[in-house]
Amino acid sequence: MRRLFASATILAIFLTSVAASPANAAADPCALDISGNVVNGFSPRGVSTCTSLAIPDSATAIAAGAFFGHVAALETLTIGSGIETITSSAFYGAQSLRSLTIPNSVIAIEFDAFSGASSLETLTFGNSVTTIESDAFNGVQLLRSLTIPNSVTTIGMGAFRYANNLETLIIGNSVTTIGDNAFQDANNLVTLIIGNSVTTIGDNAFQDANLLTSLTIPSSVTNIGEDAFRGASALNAVTFLGQAPTSVDSDAFSNVKVGAKAIVTSANVASFGGAGSIWKRLIVEIARSDAPPTDDGAAAARAAAELREAKIRKARIDLTNPAVALTVTAFSDAECNGVHNSNFADISAEIQSLSLESRMEIKEILKICRKYEVVDKVATSKPFHHGMLQEIGLIPLDSKFKSQITVALRSLPGVEVSTYKQIEIAIANKVRAIQDLKSRLSATIARIAGK
Repeated sequence: MRRLFASATILAIFLTSVAASPANAAADPCALDISGNVVNGFSPRGVSTCTSLAIPDSATAIAAGAFFGHVAALETLTIGSGIETITSSAFYGAQSLRSLTIPNSVIAIEFDAFSGASSLETLTFGNSVTTIESDAFNGVQLLRSLTIPNSVTTIGMGAFRYANNLETLIIGNSVTTIGDNAFQDANNLVTLIIGNSVTTIGDNAFQDANLLTSLTIPSSVTNIGEDAFRGASALNAVTFLGQAPTSVDSDAFSNVKVGAKAIVTSANVASFGGAGSIWKRLIVEIARSDAPPTDDGAAAARAAAELREAKIRKARIDLTNPAVALTVTAFSDAECNGVHNSNFADISAEIQSLSLESRMEIKEILKICRKYEVVDKVATSKPFHHGMLQEIGLIPLDSKFKSQITVALRSLPGVEVSTYKQIEIAIANKVRAIQDLKSRLSATIARIAGK
């Protein structure tokens, strides 16, 4: 009987608990709770409407989870020069944050620190960061270009997982470990430069990087994990600068392009089994120059990235100018995804309905693009996860049912979830069904406990 009462109590707490939030909005939504030199979060604690936050230089620490789930509205963040560690889950759920600069004072970025920062477009690291822990930037879906500085030695598990739009990635020359799932689902990755100190590329590290066509593995690499490059379906050439790594999983290059080659030098070809042999699903071929390539592709990659950024900036200026006609091409050049001929009229109408002030803000236009991009993913059964639905306002950030909702949506036919409104209705129906089930379970436990 005591077990029944305990179960009933736990269930009652689960069903009635809600996230703490201030009853009345504070005069300053960005006011901080600071004890000594430690930032504990907002004052009062709870969800805030703060859009621009500055951590003072006098602060030396941020408490773990200080702003967890309370920064959905945050668009700009300045971190003071006294902070050395960005603690675990400190800014979890900062889904509106567009740009972030990590100051030179920061040495470590702990797990989940910026997980769910799904609107982050630019990320710049200071020159002192050595460790980026697990899931630190999980879900940075709008990030296009990323340079990991030479100060960094470790990239943790899932650190940049779901960076779906990342195109250029340069990993600095001090990184030794790329953790499991670190860049999994970087579906748009075209340019990848791996620094010359990397020894371990973890399991699933670059799984489904399906636009990557070529890759250079430095001579420092000794371990390539299971499914590390699995599903990189366009990958046709992997150049190895040294001998065959001592530990490579048999599925490391599974499902790459048919006929993909391992390009090696004549001095190292024997370690790969000889020219013409099959090594880890790659056909071994001796480099034409018979000399190892160099790791100096970073400069060319940076130049290409700069050209691309200039193109993006010009297109975004055009999109925010009401006097310039909207076109599908302009959206594409601006990397405002989710726009195509079939929905262009709807997107244009939604943009034109904005106030003049909002119409001239690129962040407002990007929000609309993103909404249609996520809707398209749901309608066409493309990969999506609950973070995307939270980002466009379909699931509350603190929802207890996000996993069940996501699974339910994946099971529905596209015609039933082809618009934002349809998805909204489907989610409401699922939440209602879950709540009804829990209510019936709660009533049953209460009846049993009363006997």
